[in-house]
Amino acid sequence: MSESPISRFFPPDLADVPSDVRERIAAVEEKSGFVPNVFLALARRPDEFRAFFAYHDALMERPGSLSKAEREMIVVATSGLNQCHYCVVAHGAILRIRAKDPLVADQIAINYRRADIAPRQRAMLDFALKVAARSYEIEDADYEELKSHGFSADDAWDIAAIAALFAMSNRLANAFAIRPNDESGRTLRSADNTADRPRGLGSVLGFCDAQHARNKLHGSSPWIASRAFPRGFAVRLDCRPVPALAARRVRPARGWRARGRSDRSHSAERPYRAKRFSCHRRLGADLLGHPRKARGRRRRLRQARDFG
Repeated sequence: MSESPISRFFPPDLADVPSDVRERIAAVEEKSGFVPNVFLALARRPDEFRAFFAYHDALMERPGSLSKAEREMIVVATSGLNQCHYCVVAHGAILRIRAKDPLVADQIAINYRRADIAPRQRAMLDFALKVAARSYEIEDADYEELKSHGFSADDAWDIAAIAALFAMSNRLANAFAIRPNDESGRTLRSADNTADRPRGLGSVLGFCDAQHARNKLHGSSPWIASRAFPRGFAVRLDCRPVPALAARRVRPARGWRARGRSDRSHSAERPYRAKRFSCHRRLGADLLGHPRKARGRRRRLRQARDFG
């Protein structure tokens, strides 16, 4: 953790703040595991703390057709426009959780027009950024554009209000130099934290990334393509996971990498383990259609089924 101050203004001692403010901070800490620095910074002025978070909750927790992920998209996009370090990092972490996507927050913060989002969400962000940067140019045509994408009048109000609230929040965070929490920057950065992405396919099957492995396996072995492999397991081509013991105790055969630690140590089992992994590697090449000699393929299949 960094020892840098969280703000230009020193936060108050929590024992000195009103009880309702202290309870709100404790509730956030219990839910997230840490106290966001903006809570500590604004606790310096309890009345402003209450007013800000009352309006924040009224907009961000309000029921409606805008999803919580879409509301966070508005925050991240407008904060990126205003170059607010704190809000991009903090709400980017929330967006990764809400959208269950480790990439979308960075895409939206940098250039939402190239992000992997729906046309409806792109139209929403067009309107939000116009509110944040050029609100004096808002016309009836902008509302008609939202309506054409299925947004109601209440949705348009929410989009504009969220963009306006965080335009103010961005300026406060920049002026006060509020530092984002290190925990926010680490939240859901790895694709291994999402259930809809394959774990370790790139390393297990020798491809440069998991998406390439999924594309190569599609139609050949759907089980392997959709399986989420736990850490410390490799994959057998007869659709059974294999504990990656060899990856921890013995260096695998060249061209094969299993998930798990590898200290490249030697043991008496090295010949057997290396043969086992080499067999699986050759089977993988046959399954994926690479040019290999077909001699002994049935024998290797029988050996693979007998392992474990």
